[in-house]
Amino acid sequence: MYVINKYSEDQKARWNEFNRLAKNGNFLFDRDYMDYHKDRFEDHSLMVYKKDKLICIIPACKVQNSIISHAGLTFGGVIISKKATAVDVIDIVKSINRYCNISGFDSFELKLLPYIYSKFPMQEILYALNISGWYLRDSKLSVAINLDASLPLRSTKKQNIKKSKEIDFEIHESDDYDSFWPVLNSVLESRHSANAVHSVEEIKDLASKFKNQIKLYVAKIGNEIVSGTILYISDNVVHTQYLCATPFARENGILDALIQYLIKIYSSTAGYFDFGTSNDDSENGLNEGLIFQKEGFGARGIVYDTYSISLK
Repeated sequence: MYVINKYSEDQKARWNEFNRLAKNGNFLFDRDYMDYHKDRFEDHSLMVYKKDKLICIIPACKVQNSIISHAGLTFGGVIISKKATAVDVIDIVKSINRYCNISGFDSFELKLLPYIYSKFPMQEILYALNISGWYLRDSKLSVAINLDASLPLRSTKKQNIKKSKEIDFEIHESDDYDSFWPVLNSVLESRHSANAVHSVEEIKDLASKFKNQIKLYVAKIGNEIVSGTILYISDNVVHTQYLCATPFARENGILDALIQYLIKIYSSTAGYFDFGTSNDDSENGLNEGLIFQKEGFGARGIVYDTYSISLK
């Protein structure tokens, strides 16, 4: 009844149209986004058909002898038609199990789309996974602001924002990624011994293709960028893909002022403002200082769950 085919490039238009109309589609699953790093990942995305009609797509890649949805993306999961029923979703998961067994894969790993990103309820997938031999492999914690019913700012945030008013700075949308990138990488290197996942050329290319979904906002003192963020804007969620500030901007409240500025801008057009995960290798698995700072804006927990099944 259900047929699963591996994605091929001649299906790009059909894939993108389905993703656009699905109840939990996202611009990250558009092939023009996914394929920017296709040289780094062996694509093994799946297309599921019911009676010759596409009912589900799964952005995925092959890593050794396993499938991951998706190693190059923050999340992946099972992208489902609005017409799919609970029974359809259960049968889709069972069909995925059979496909992987027949194809000889050792395991399948699903980095599920957090529920706030879905246009419609779709937690049938959790039920289907739980009754079909899958288990929760990993859970990361993000915090997000419900923009329709936000909690008040913590008093320290109010004080920081008030302090920032003593500084002559400006906040505005920008397309100057070339100037922002050295600031971002400098902060990432000093605080996390890391660099941005994307190169500046990659992010500029993606931003040119997704003008309404990828935006850069910066805070400047004169001509110098002291804080900034790249936002990924989905149908219902604004997500801080990158967020940074110089020590001066942090100490003088400019970072907090930038975030508050963005919350006000998007409070009328989005449902949630997602700060992203704050996990590390500590006892609780959390960077408690970082998540405390994010919670100061009224943000509360959203999980990024990964489910897995062993097929050996």
